[in-house]
Amino acid sequence: MTESKFQQLCNDVCELIKDERADSLVSTGYLELRGIPHRIFFDEVLAPDTVVCLSELGIIGQEDREQKLETLLGMNLFSHSGFPIAFGIDPTREKAVCIRHFDGLASLSANELADHLNQMSDYACRLQQEIALAPTPTIPRDPQGINHAIA
Repeated sequence: MTESKFQQLCNDVCELIKDERADSLVSTGYLELRGIPHRIFFDEVLAPDTVVCLSELGIIGQEDREQKLETLLGMNLFSHSGFPIAFGIDPTREKAVCIRHFDGLASLSANELADHLNQMSDYACRLQQEIALAPTPTIPRDPQGINHAIA
């Protein structure tokens, strides 16, 4: 995939999502859906066949921390059965995250990426209730549009 094709993919996703703030996906790689922050990463030079989607599920906090971490770890046991995602923790910000690598981009469609973002938003909202993750605060838009670095 090229940078221009990635930009077009982001534009197409924005049209499908029909969110007034979806245009930030194109300029910054950041999108918030139903209060759930998502980041999309692409680097044409380092990984031209991979798009990475990172969804923030919520803040873990100190209350029942061990149980929450155990639940997240357990979710990884089931996530590889047809849905290639991994759950973990952003250690710098104490947030539960979900990461998905879309490899072989020749077949990645805007519908598939939009569906993933919508599904992860719904899933994160359920997790915030089920395992008491605190919602993550909104990330301010990056005025420089810094986006395209594989984490």
